[in-house]
Amino acid sequence: MLRESRVAEWWPAAVFVGFVVAAAAVVAVLLVSGGRGELQRRSAQPQASARTTVAPSSTAPSCAPSGPQPTGERTLFDDLADGASMDDPNFEVRFEGGVADNSAGAHADLTLDMSVRAGDVAPKAFSILLPSQWGITPGCQIPVGLAIGNLRWDVLLGRNGNPCNEPGPLLFIMLNATIDTSDTVEFTDSDRNGLPDFAEDKDHSGRADVIEKYPSFLNRLFPGRRPLRRTAGLFPYVSPPILAQSLAFQDLDGSDGTTLVLVLQDIGDPEAIAGKSGFSDYCTPSGFRLTDSGATYTGAPLYTNPPPGKYQLVLTAFGERDADGDGIENALDTCPFDANVGNPRVKGDGDADEDGLDAACDPNDFEYNPDQDGDGYLNRDDICPLTKGPDASTQKDSDGDQIGDECDTPGNGPNVADGHVPLVIQSAEVVVR
Repeated sequence: MLRESRVAEWWPAAVFVGFVVAAAAVVAVLLVSGGRGELQRRSAQPQASARTTVAPSSTAPSCAPSGPQPTGERTLFDDLADGASMDDPNFEVRFEGGVADNSAGAHADLTLDMSVRAGDVAPKAFSILLPSQWGITPGCQIPVGLAIGNLRWDVLLGRNGNPCNEPGPLLFIMLNATIDTSDTVEFTDSDRNGLPDFAEDKDHSGRADVIEKYPSFLNRLFPGRRPLRRTAGLFPYVSPPILAQSLAFQDLDGSDGTTLVLVLQDIGDPEAIAGKSGFSDYCTPSGFRLTDSGATYTGAPLYTNPPPGKYQLVLTAFGERDADGDGIENALDTCPFDANVGNPRVKGDGDADEDGLDAACDPNDFEYNPDQDGDGYLNRDDICPLTKGPDASTQKDSDGDQIGDECDTPGNGPNVADGHVPLVIQSAEVVVR
């Protein structure tokens, strides 16, 4: 569940996931690692045609990071890869990709589509690997604040303790954003002025601070790694607005090519405070369409097609965990260790009193109690709806499995995640002529 505090007036009930998700939203994000990275390296190699052409220029001039940036520090995504397994019937993913102009050397718009069918577990994190032959202009060569793409995120949302059934197309204009990882901004409201720091404009530039400063939680998701390019967009679905980011990492942790990751809100941040994500639930059907411009409005190149050949764009997607195997992910399941009676996407289904607790664990399913443990978090916003934690101002989830520490006892305990991680790897072929 993407949890949200009933008493936090500055953060209206509304992700990750993320993107993410004890923290909000779907990280639509992943680090390349192990055998999966090797599969990506093989799949991304072009099948050259008989034609030849001059390859695009290097994508890593002096202002941008060049080559792998190994740190030895594990991330959430390394942990997901360790416990991941394929062929989960409750996580089927469709992926497509293409360019607006398939001519070699063209500065063509790049479009990526991913979707997960209704009723499946939601995506936890994902990435797309572009072959190394693709020319990508570093963000440090593009004016900060310039619009260079757009993102549409289709997802069902739950707000105000209601079921996850509110259609929420989130529409973002993606602006080029700084890649200076040392000049950071917080996702939270650290100065307690009623607005989270990322959404403020403290220098009165006309741009949100998240455009001109690097979110500190990205340094926790990708420690020691600097992106080649970052774009960010804000959508006023609620107030403050929802944050989406796209990051491009060159040769990330040994992958051969450029890895694109999408991050919604602060999904995946190990220090995220559950309940501060703008809405309480997100669920399938879910999908995104990202279109990155091939050139600026003045014609300056942003992407450059590779030489003629057939190329594979490789998607790696991780799904949310499901501790009790009932087909409802922990993030959506108010009874994560008991098979649900109803469907949390349908109002009143398996929840006779409509208080957000499924009958599988509701002490009295005929007595309405929207905050069963009295901790200030609505049942659907609470990672432990039946157990009040020692500090009502936050909710802890040490192992990141979307089950709060205080009630994460029937399974593996609070320090070992419950439920396996579903994994899907797919590719989309792009023919360049």
